[in-house]
Amino acid sequence: MARIKTLKFEKNSGGLNTRASEMVLKPYESPDLLNVKLTKYGAIVKEKGYTLYNETAIAGEPDVGGIYNYIKSSTGSEYLLVAAGKKLYTALNGEFTNITRVSGDYSENEIWDFATFNDICIAVNGYDNPQKFNGSSNAEDLEGSPPSGCAYVEVFKNRVFMAGGPDNPTKLSYSALSNPQDWTTSNDAGWIEVGLNDGQKITGLKAFYDVLVIFKERSIYLLTGYSGDPSSSYFFELRPVNSSIGAVSNRAIVQAGNEIYFLSDKGVYTLSAVQTYGDLSINSISFKIQPLIDELNKMVLHKSFAINDFEEDRIWFFVPKGSSTENDLILIYDYSLNAWTKRSGFSAKSGLIYKDKYSGNVKFYTGSYNGHLYRQKQGYSYAGQAIVAYYNTPWLNLTNYRQRKRIRDVQFIIVPTGGYYMGVTYRWDFGDRNNGNLNVYLAGDTALWGKNNIDSEAGIWNEDKWDSVAAVKNTRIMNGSGNTLQLTFWNSNPDEHFILLGWYINIIERGIR
Repeated sequence: MARIKTLKFEKNSGGLNTRASEMVLKPYESPDLLNVKLTKYGAIVKEKGYTLYNETAIAGEPDVGGIYNYIKSSTGSEYLLVAAGKKLYTALNGEFTNITRVSGDYSENEIWDFATFNDICIAVNGYDNPQKFNGSSNAEDLEGSPPSGCAYVEVFKNRVFMAGGPDNPTKLSYSALSNPQDWTTSNDAGWIEVGLNDGQKITGLKAFYDVLVIFKERSIYLLTGYSGDPSSSYFFELRPVNSSIGAVSNRAIVQAGNEIYFLSDKGVYTLSAVQTYGDLSINSISFKIQPLIDELNKMVLHKSFAINDFEEDRIWFFVPKGSSTENDLILIYDYSLNAWTKRSGFSAKSGLIYKDKYSGNVKFYTGSYNGHLYRQKQGYSYAGQAIVAYYNTPWLNLTNYRQRKRIRDVQFIIVPTGGYYMGVTYRWDFGDRNNGNLNVYLAGDTALWGKNNIDSEAGIWNEDKWDSVAAVKNTRIMNGSGNTLQLTFWNSNPDEHFILLGWYINIIERGIR
């Protein structure tokens, strides 16, 4: 005798798992998804897109190699700095003011790194002399004989540190105490060789509480100690903490809470403080998406970068996929869920997220390869172009595998966000046999169901609403039968959004075969 059984799928927050066989994935994991995010309540949400900060590209349509929010504390002024092509700019309301040094342009389309110390902004790009900008004139060469051609700059222990020079790949230089424009050794400035002659160059610097973490290609060092007196036995001390894992890019090293997240050529790792003073533990967090990591273009991975989206507890890793020389894939790690998602549809060479000093609003920009800044997490299109979004469930074993099942109906719990369409594709038994599509239309606070066109004859259900989010239930009939079922939820229309809270599958079980 057949019987009805209801299966609930309400906590879909496991994220991508491209490593495990689809036979063993958990019901809350996905073998493939794109341009959707997950919530701690288990909802599947189509990602927002971006709008153009500047409708007209910067002259020459150059690469945007750096973006930085510089705050001059003495005046309370705030500047959005943009490195593009051969020049430095300040940006305001979509307009760009050239602040390139008077002595001439910079090396073209390089990647820039910035830091603020003693109320001045310091900028380096790996080739030109370090620059300074104080908001009142053009950028100028940093004074005090700093090391030339450094790629990374960091502030630590009341000094400025620089590294990454092509001629001195293992050299870590530091300024005099409290003076970023004094690099004279006799005035207590200096330099340290980090792993000299080990065949690895320094790839990044990150101040982390009471230590400076120095990343190399396949190793990590810590710089500790007191920096006020060079003659002291407690002056800087360098020690290795790892000899097999390093970082590929200074810009793909970010701190979130009590952890540093960084991209290596083997995957994404964290550095976490442990109870023993001065010790850090290293942990891999990308095991589930290792096949995606293996597909990245390792030749240009040093140009990748990461952004800590602190609003949503997510870190975005912008990386090059396959043979691409641009960062055209975004791997996103939700550190509140310990889950991965991915995005595509645009490329970015640089990025920045910060809270605006005056408005208090969080601003998230990415810089393109053609002279544009994008305002991320705005609207539901890529500046008018459609966002392709989908979420695949694993192959769901609907109770006893030996019992063949038929679906009586599926009930989708959806939050209406205006009129939109959500497609649902279903497949039985590891193939396209008995493949089918369900088309769900929603408008306002009403669930619509009908034929394949929103203008077709349609019934209307006025469902009870859940709390203040006005969730509605949409019931669909599904054809076919089998032992396992896979669903795909998708939308590829511009300016449309969907929020799927979950779904219930009402199955009819037949006898054991």
